[in-house]
Amino acid sequence: MEIPVSDKMIPWFDALADDTVVLTPNRRLSRFVQQQYAAYQRLQGKRAWSTLPCYSIDGWHQSLWEKLQQRCVADSDKVLLNSVQENFIWESIILQHSRGLELLNPRHTAGKAMDAWHMLLQWHQEPSRLESRQMDKVLFKHWAERYGEFCRTHNLTDRSRIVAILRQAVTDSRLPLPRALALFGFDVISPLNRSLLDCYSDRGTEVYPVNIGKNAEVRRIELNDEEAEITAAARWAAGILARHDNPRVLQIGIVIPQLSGLRGKVERLFNNVFEPQHLRITSPRHISACNISAAQPLAETPMVQAALQALQLNRGNLEMELVSHILRSPFIGIPGELPGRALLDAALRTEVLTVSSSALRAAVGRAGGRQQGNAMACPDLFRRLQEFHRLQREQHGRKRLPSEWGEMFAGQLKELGWPGS
Repeated sequence: MEIPVSDKMIPWFDALADDTVVLTPNRRLSRFVQQQYAAYQRLQGKRAWSTLPCYSIDGWHQSLWEKLQQRCVADSDKVLLNSVQENFIWESIILQHSRGLELLNPRHTAGKAMDAWHMLLQWHQEPSRLESRQMDKVLFKHWAERYGEFCRTHNLTDRSRIVAILRQAVTDSRLPLPRALALFGFDVISPLNRSLLDCYSDRGTEVYPVNIGKNAEVRRIELNDEEAEITAAARWAAGILARHDNPRVLQIGIVIPQLSGLRGKVERLFNNVFEPQHLRITSPRHISACNISAAQPLAETPMVQAALQALQLNRGNLEMELVSHILRSPFIGIPGELPGRALLDAALRTEVLTVSSSALRAAVGRAGGRQQGNAMACPDLFRRLQEFHRLQREQHGRKRLPSEWGEMFAGQLKELGWPGS
């Protein structure tokens, strides 16, 4: 679907000088500007045009770094870490240098430490100079020192550290100077990023913010709870779309604090407003009317969640709630047995709170031979659980590489029929 160009963007594109680089705070906004520019060019009747040089601020830094490497500029021989590599190094350091403390989630801690590192550098604060007796800050300072040492030893750098090298390259005329740098959508520019922009400005590049004209009306309302607030925001957006002659040109943004933790609720409530027919299982599904910028964790998607739950059959005792999820999952076994598995789930719930894997297999086996008809018979599931257990028994007590465990888990899921039909 082609997105029409906004009326407010056309005057800016009309005045946009050649050899202007457009910078945005993030990739999402960069893609939006590119889409709008393409729509603008189509409006002019063009079928081909030069790509607008539009980057996120981090993407721009990376493109400049690549130019330095092509020119073999001093210090550009360092390896620029991507976020995955950087997080892995932080996690390794945290696991080795936690001073006897057992962290509940080293990977999550690594992500937070990495974010703190970049935040401090962006605001011209050296992590190694932190002064505090609080344990978390003492630990972070220790990790930061180890991280810095590791990068120096292995000739590595990261997205915040390269800015100083880029500044020097601009000062030494080692990088091309665009005619202008247009800053689109920035609320705040960190001192580190501002220092690089100032270097360009000092060398003659025009650096200016993009103002496309806004008429703001601010109101404050109070509602009873979080769900009412989200619903009100959805109805407000729907009202604007309903009143507009061409709603396809609108981009309505709604800011929700802690969006990652509320994603499911937000999606449900917005669908209630924009796609109320989604409540009827016989209604066809449509593309959602809203785009939620907070990504859903992979482990929370139903199909992957079903796989992780099924693999817990390798454990001893299982909570009945987990067993219920496995029995009722459409991603395991065949659909024809789902009614019988639901009846079996209900029967087990009246008897126990926890159940072992072996007891679950026995219960599924007994269900096929009960006298009150075969309503709970699940021969296919019973066979699959038996094969799952066979693979588990074959590998019991063996030491394996992570890749070998992965092969075993994949085999077990295949025997269970995951991901279903």
